[in-house]
Amino acid sequence: MNRAFLYGDGFFETIYVHGEEIPLFDRHLKRARASADILHLKWPQSLTDEYLSSEIREQVKLKKLNEARCRISFYRKGGGYYIPESNDMECRFILDEFVCPEFALGVIPTIQANSLEDLTECCERLPPAKVVVYDANVKSKDPFSGVKSLSAQFYVQAGVFVKSKDAEEGIILNRDRRVAELLLGNVLVVKNKQWYTPPSDEGGIVGVMISELLDKFKKITLTPLSTAHLSDADILIGCNALRGLYRLK
Repeated sequence: MNRAFLYGDGFFETIYVHGEEIPLFDRHLKRARASADILHLKWPQSLTDEYLSSEIREQVKLKKLNEARCRISFYRKGGGYYIPESNDMECRFILDEFVCPEFALGVIPTIQANSLEDLTECCERLPPAKVVVYDANVKSKDPFSGVKSLSAQFYVQAGVFVKSKDAEEGIILNRDRRVAELLLGNVLVVKNKQWYTPPSDEGGIVGVMISELLDKFKKITLTPLSTAHLSDADILIGCNALRGLYRLK
């Protein structure tokens, strides 16, 4: 009676690990706790920040990995059908090797950048990845839109479409046909040296990397974006907590 398997009743976090470092770990935990609240899951007292970080580091050490991707799936315990027997929560870890693609800047260099000008120059030197608009389905704008749900069929279908177009990334639209996010992260538009990204109420996942950038660089403007804004951009950039920043075309 695993509710993660039966109903997709839970959420997940995908965390980049570099040796002993876990960049953006606090942001991942903040988002995870917020997701648990939205899904009415009780965060167990035993699931402390120290336990989670030590478990990740231990598994990295056991697998002898330098760079790793750690996925933590959080899900509701117990049985029941649509009406669950419990709101208690447990989690499972999956860890594998991560190799940053050549069109991405990387998490740590992104964090260490001192200005948006530096990031712009770095992104301009990256080979661009092909991006396509996924418009067969649109994403809702509701309290669950920002949760990385275990029930991810929407993103799987978007991924099938992206693959059919020989692309590496896809633009996800919301019900207003504006840009919500990317298949693998959040989107940033650079126009006339100004940076723009959609606000969280446009239906996208609140990414930990975009949150880091918004806190660090106050000049990034939150504004709704249409696909026309993307095609008119001087530089189109994606970002997530595994690749850092990556350039799109």
